[in-house]
Formats: sequence, C-alpha cells, structure tokens
Amino acid sequence: GSELSGGDYIRYRFWEILPGFFSWLTIILAVVCSWIYPVYAAVFIIAFDVYWLLKTAYLSLHLKTNWKRIKEHLDTDWTVRLAQFKYDHIYHMIMLPFYKEDQPIVEKTLLSLLQSKYNSKRLIIVLAAEERAGAEPLLIAAAMKKKYGKKFGHFVVTVHPDGIAGELAGKGSNISYAAEEARKQVLDRYKIKYENVLVSAFDIDTIVYEQYFACLTYMFLMSDRPYRTSFQPVPVFNNNIFEAPAVSRVVAYSGTFWQMVQQERQERLATFSSHSVPFSTLYEAGYWQSNMVSEDSRIFWNCYMKYDGDYLVTPMSYPVSMDAN
Repeated sequence: GSELSGGDYIRYRFWEILPGFFSWLTIILAVVCSWIYPVYAAVFIIAFDVYWLLKTAYLSLHLKTNWKRIKEHLDTDWTVRLAQFKYDHIYHMIMLPFYKEDQPIVEKTLLSLLQSKYNSKRLIIVLAAEERAGAEPLLIAAAMKKKYGKKFGHFVVTVHPDGIAGELAGKGSNISYAAEEARKQVLDRYKIKYENVLVSAFDIDTIVYEQYFACLTYMFLMSDRPYRTSFQPVPVFNNNIFEAPAVSRVVAYSGTFWQMVQQERQERLATFSSHSVPFSTLYEAGYWQSNMVSEDSRIFWNCYMKYDGDYLVTPMSYPVSMDAN
C-alpha cells in the first residue's frame, strides 16, 4: 500500500475498507432501525438469528467430519504409504522466524523436528533472527546451530536487517529475506532443484507431530498439480493450554474449530498460520509479502493472482501444535 499514490492508493484503500465498513454498517443499522423501524428491525434480527442457527448446524457437520478425518490421519503410518514412491530427492525447508523468544522454546521446536519420522538429513532448518531484537537472539541461534546443526541436512542462521525501505517489521519480511538467503546458501550452492523442496513456514513455537513431513511428502507426491497448491495442516493451540487464560483458550479452540471446518470446504480454504508450499512456486510468486503484518493468508492470494486463479490449498487434516496467546 505504501508504494501506491494518487488514484491507485484511493482505490486500494476503498476496496480495503469495504468489508469492514459493511460489517459495522450492519451492526449500526440494526441498532438505529430498532428505534426508527422497530418491526422491520425485529424481522431482520430474527431472520439473521435463524440464518446463523442453520449455518452453525451446517458448520458443525463439517467439524465432526474433519475430526474423524484427523483421527484417521493420525493413525495412518505415512512412512508405509510413502514406500511406494522414490522420495529421497524431496527436501523440506523449515522456516523458523523468531524475535525475542527464550532458548527453551526454540530448542523444543528443533527437538520435535529431530524426533519426526523423516530423514533429518533431508531437512533444511532456517533459523531467522531479527537484527532489531539485539544480541541475545543471535547468541541463541548460534548455540542452537552448534548443538543441532550437524543433525540436520543443512542449518542456516539468517539475520534480517532492520530498516529496509518499504518493509514492515514482522514475520513476512523476516522469512522472505531468510528464504532468499537459504536459496543462495543451500539450494544454489548444493545444486538442489527448487521443485524438489517443500517450504514449511512455521512460527517458532510450532511443534510438529512425528509424521507431519511423511504426510506432507505423500500428499505432495499424490497431488494432481503439486506446484499449484499450498498444503495446510490444522493448527492446534495446545502447547500451553493449561497456562493460558480462559479467554485465550476460547479463542484458541475457536480458531482450531474454524480451520477444521474450512478443511472440509476446500473451495473456501486459504493458508493460515503454519503452512507449506513448494519452493519453486514460492520463488515465482516473490516469497511472502514484506509490507504486511499477516503474511500467512496473503501468500495464498499472491499465488492465486500470480497464476490467474489456477491455485488452491490442499487440506492435510493433520495437526501441528502451537502456543495459545
């Protein structure tokens, strides 16, 4: 948005504001019309309530169906399913951006990656620190590389410079910078083909279940159009669920339930939070947007526009665990 000017900026802001404007307009008119047109307002509110009652029942059916699918996928031995393929050429690049998180959080995530049932030598770890966070995160990153670096195929530590023109401080600008550094330092240097790399953009507190990468690899190899799709797990915010306040638990569970519902409606599904995408696709799309705070869903729309609508999200119905705020 900051790069637009004049009429382009006005149009951009108009379309950006429109959804929120209609949402507030609906609420405000319902209240105002209660005084001016009470009968019409009552009919509208009753119809609105009935609509949401029916929609809630409809969404609950999707939620129940996806829960069964998740349990089935958790019980599946994806390594056995993968045995029918030759998949040693597939690498996984794991983006782990962090700011001022403590070392135990970073280490817990790395340990979960090592404990997954997938060849750790096919995992490319990208620990993406921020220059503006000071010296402590850099020391943590160096310690983690020293302790775990040789256990993975590649272990890259990047430091996102502060104050790059046109960027907004946040996860998107950090991992975009880190992905480009990893491309130069690992993929190009070791001649790894971009189309053989799956990039998983995680938060630093993301804990993978042991068969996540096997499941992801299988779905990638089975996909009809693997380079025109992102892959979406179900985020479960349960790492610290017993320490989180009650309100945070409600928000966390609601987010998980909504993502479970969306997994059953692929035509409505966009990437959210932790997600995976082929590196070649990501590179062609220009990585994540660096002037946005919320880059997770935006990357889907960037790819959707890049390929003229020929892009979708593949639901994995397989969980990853994260922290509740």
